[in-house]
Amino acid sequence: MAAIVLAGGAGSRLGGVNKPALVDAAGRSSLRRVLDGCVGAWPVVVVGPDELVRESLISCDGDVPGLRVVCERPAGSGPARAVAAGVGDVCAAECAPQWTIVTAGDMPCAGQALKVLRQALSNDCGEGLSAPADRRGNGSGAVVAPGGVIATADGRRQWLLAIARTAALAKACAALPPWTVGQRGESMRAVLGNLDLREVAVPADAAADLDEWAQVERLGFARSEERNTNG
Repeated sequence: MAAIVLAGGAGSRLGGVNKPALVDAAGRSSLRRVLDGCVGAWPVVVVGPDELVRESLISCDGDVPGLRVVCERPAGSGPARAVAAGVGDVCAAECAPQWTIVTAGDMPCAGQALKVLRQALSNDCGEGLSAPADRRGNGSGAVVAPGGVIATADGRRQWLLAIARTAALAKACAALPPWTVGQRGESMRAVLGNLDLREVAVPADAAADLDEWAQVERLGFARSEERNTNG
């Protein structure tokens, strides 16, 4: 299983703050916590401008196995294009995994949701996540594995908490039209909306992001310099 973690974005609601670089009381960045939640995935592709990703990785203790950093083209062209860059890198691997996690670096509790999603997908596949990618039921009792799973919290789909078939995800990304200068970046619905994803409920806090200062404070995060000053 591979993982794509989006770590770009303008952070406009926070005044341009690099959200994945915000740290908890223990000094771990939001991105570090998300990467911990992707444990066992390979490769792990973080998508975003190199300098922002490196800032977010400062608090990481040791290397993350299989970690790769790429950026969407053009930079800042939105989450759908970021996923396209990530899945392109995953598919370039010599033996691309059949499943890919899609999540974001500003969702520090994503690991809780991903644990639920991975268990749900394992149950659906019957033989675990290593079952052949094209396995289908034929009326003889064979398990029918879906195209993946997507989290729901408070009844709403969480487009950045999903596990999808790598091939289907790549096909959806390839269907994005050529980029036009001045256009608005496509949403995640553009690449995940037509995939066969089973909805799986997760706790609301597991899907919480660092989009607003009130949420940042509630989840116990702050700028690293504030931690250093107060620490």
